[in-house]
Formats: sequence, structure tokens, C-alpha cells
Amino acid sequence: MDLDAIQQIFFQECEEGLAGMEGAFAAIRADQYDGETINGIFRAVHSIKGGAGAFGHERLQAYTHQYETLLDLLRSETLALTPPLVDLIVAAFDMLSDHVAAARDAGDAPDDSAMLARLIAASSGEAPAPAAPEPVAA
Repeated sequence: MDLDAIQQIFFQECEEGLAGMEGAFAAIRADQYDGETINGIFRAVHSIKGGAGAFGHERLQAYTHQYETLLDLLRSETLALTPPLVDLIVAAFDMLSDHVAAARDAGDAPDDSAMLARLIAASSGEAPAPAAPEPVAA
């Protein structure tokens, strides 16, 4: 099996992990979750980070590192999973999906600077800031 085939398996596993995360977020939003739900989200991000590093997707790896840091604080209950943090980890998921698509399609990585700043701030114990509003097309 060549490296390209192995990388395609990585991207399939990314899609499976992302799908699992969506299910976990639905459970969280319905207040029907437990510690294993957060662990599952953490493991999916951790796996994506590892594969990204192995295949040289540095931007994806750096992004997942910060996302994983916040998730680890949530799963260890160092931080409480408040509604603003739920909103943040779901928004971070959307950016993660964009990163995976860019890596898979050899496109430009998304501008994740604002989201990274939000993840870092939340990991430091700051209350998550709301997302900046999307510009409205004229």
C-alpha cells in the first residue's frame, strides 16, 4: 500500500470522526451526554491531529492541537461545559471540518486565527467570546 492510499484512509477516518462528533454535539445540546461523550469528541480530534502530523498537514495539526487542549480541560472537568463553551466547541468543529476539507483537497487552509484566539482564551479560563457576526452580502 502506498502513502497516498494510506492518506486516503486517514481522510476516511477523519470523516467518520467528524460524523461521530456531530452526533455527540446533538447529545450535548439535548443535555443527554456524559463524560464518555466528551471523551469521544476528544479522541476524534486527537486522531485527526496525529494523522495530520504524520502526513505533513501542519495547519490542521496546529489547529487540532488547540482544539484538543480545550477538550482535554473539559473532559478532565477542569473547565465546566457551559452553554458558551458548547457554542465554542461546535463553532470550532465547523472550522475543523473546513481544515480537513482543505487538506484533503490540497486547498488553502482556512483563516483560523480568530477561532484559535477564542480556543486559547477559553483554555486559559476566559469566558468564551461570541463569534464575530458574519458579513452580510449586499
